[in-house]
Amino acid sequence: MKINIDGLTFDRAHYDADGDVLYLARGESSEAAEAALTPEGHGVRYGADGQVMGVTMMNARWLLERDGHLTITLPHAVRVEARDLAGALPQHAAGRPVGAGYVVVKRNGSIQGR
Repeated sequence: MKINIDGLTFDRAHYDADGDVLYLARGESSEAAEAALTPEGHGVRYGADGQVMGVTMMNARWLLERDGHLTITLPHAVRVEARDLAGALPQHAAGRPVGAGYVVVKRNGSIQGR
């Protein structure tokens, strides 16, 4: 499964249903050189080259169900439809995909999309 977010292709995804945490990773599995906590409480891991190598989205399903989108601050703004994450998240009990909105990535405090 591949998840694309603004030119970054995450080739590994794991959803922890008990903790409602979505882990996305890209490239070779290795230790992060640096990690940052976003203002929303999500985690971003960077490789030695400074490129994003992984994202940890806290309360992913709950936020998508509540708000219709998930916000995460990265170095740049991007809008990702929730259906792009559907392969990494379980479906509702009724069989509908989780989240009808989109992921909003914000930059400098401004939110794009809704």
